[in-house]
Formats: sequence, structure tokens, C-alpha cells
Amino acid sequence: MVPSDLEEKLGRRQALLLWPATALLSQLLLFGSWTLYRGNQQEFEISFLEITLTFLPVAAIGLLFIMLWGVIFRSKAYRLAALLAGLHLIFWLEGGLLAWDPGLLDGKPIDWSVDAWRGLVDLPLWIGALLIAGIGSIGTITHLLTFSKIIFALQMLFFLISLSTHDLETDPHATTNNLTAMSGFSSVENTVVILLDGLQG
Repeated sequence: MVPSDLEEKLGRRQALLLWPATALLSQLLLFGSWTLYRGNQQEFEISFLEITLTFLPVAAIGLLFIMLWGVIFRSKAYRLAALLAGLHLIFWLEGGLLAWDPGLLDGKPIDWSVDAWRGLVDLPLWIGALLIAGIGSIGTITHLLTFSKIIFALQMLFFLISLSTHDLETDPHATTNNLTAMSGFSSVENTVVILLDGLQG
């Protein structure tokens, strides 16, 4: 059966959105989680597989929502794809290259002025991504989508290599000791910083 022109167009739009949507969701739910888990494994009482399975429904709902959005606003699919790709690249930069360093989380006040220059870089990145998605030319959007694909492929490659070479076994005794030591910190002054650390990762 030969698909109609409408079906062909919808198929192309779904394919157009699939890559940047998967890249963005992977950055937020997979790569960021792995970065935090790898560096703080002894502080987790569950395995990374359990964390991933917990996020799977969220990823599925997010992907479904984006696909439906592309169908409803099919004339804006290219712009939506650009926005997703731009957000993917921004979160990748923010979490990897431009992550703010709060220092040791021991309850002491954090001197944010040390990395204040990062704020001057963040704003143009966000404005630039929104402008490209909103008024950028087709050529510019195409380059943005291509760059996002390349970064996503490299991220997935390094993630798989890191996953295959990392010891995923968690020592429950070490976990208990670390959690006991952490309880001595200021829960009020550290809570927001820990949440921000998760977002940055």
C-alpha cells in the first residue's frame, strides 16, 4: 500500500523530531544521571539500572508528548526540532563545560562570584538557541541539527565505554557510612545546592 502525501509528510516530521527529542531526553535523564552516579556511586543505595528503569516512563511520556506536539503543529516541526536540538546542546554545555563549581558541600556559604563569568556566557547561549529556533534560516537550523546529532552520537559512545569499564557493584557498608557522614552536614544549606548539582550534571 502506497502511503498518502500526508502520511509521508507526517513520517518525515516524526523522523525530524525523533533525533533531537531523544538527544535532549538522554541528556537530562541518562547522561546526567550517569555522571552523578559515576562520581558518587557509594552514596546511592540503588543500582544505575534501577535509576534508569525509574526514568524510562518519564522519557517515554516526554517523547510521546513531543511527537504529538509535532503532529498538532506540523507546520512548525522544523522550528520545534531546532529548539530541541538547541536545548540539548545548551544542557550539554551547561552540564559539562560550563558547570558551576560550588566547592565542598560542608554547609559553608558558597562564593558564587568566583565563577560569575559563567553567567555572562549562559545568557547569550540561551538567547542564541531561542533566536535560531524562532527566526533562524533553514541552513542555520540544519547545521544546528547536524551538530546536535554529532554530539549525541559522541555522548552515547563515551557513555557506553564508561558504562562497560565501570564497576557497577555498590558496597552497602560504604553507602551506609557515607550517608551517616552526610547527615552531619547542614540539610538546610545543602539541599538546594545538591538539587542544582543534579541539574548541572
